[in-house]
Amino acid sequence: MRKVYITLLSLLVVVVSCKIQESKTINNRSYVEYGYLINEDPILLDIDTNLPYDEIAYIIGIKAKDKGIVNVPIFVAQTILETGYYKSDLFKNGNNLVGMKHPKVRKTTSLGKYDKSGHAFYESIEKCIDDYKKWQNAREIKKELSHEEYCDLLIQKKYAEDKRYKTKLLKIIENNKDLIERIESI
Repeated sequence: MRKVYITLLSLLVVVVSCKIQESKTINNRSYVEYGYLINEDPILLDIDTNLPYDEIAYIIGIKAKDKGIVNVPIFVAQTILETGYYKSDLFKNGNNLVGMKHPKVRKTTSLGKYDKSGHAFYESIEKCIDDYKKWQNAREIKKELSHEEYCDLLIQKKYAEDKRYKTKLLKIIENNKDLIERIESI
C-alpha cells in the first residue's frame, strides 16, 4: 500500500511539473495553455480576447453575477461599450473592462494608472470586476434598480461624462437581448 501511495504521489509531481513547464509569459504575465493567469493568489479569471464578443460578455456577466455586481445587464453593456466590443488597448493590455479610473481615495484593486487620462490597470479581468464592486459599495449601490434608473445613477455619480451614455447602454442591451437573458437565467 505504501508503495502504491508513493508511486501515485510521484506521478502527481510529474503531472504538476509538466503543467508548470507549459506556462508562457505574455505582457509580463504568466499563462498556462488553458488560459488562466497564475500567481500566488487563487487562479484568476482571464479571457481569450479572440473569442466572439458575445462569448466574452457572457463569461464576464457570469463572473459579475458571482461577485454580486448590482445590475449585471448594465455592467455587461458598459463592458461592451467601454472596450469597443473588447477590442480596446485598455482592455487587452490593462484588463480594464469599464473605463475605471485609478481612484485617489477609495480602496482599489487597481495596480496604478495605465495612461495620462488616469485609467486604471489590473492584474486580471477578475480584479477589474472586484474594483467595480468596490466602486458600487463606496457609493452604497446595494439594490437592484431598473436599467434606466441605474444609468441615471451612473451619470449622477459622475461615472460617465457622455450625455448619450444612457441611450448607448440601453441600445446595447436591446441589441443583445438573447445574451442578457442567457446571463440572467443562470
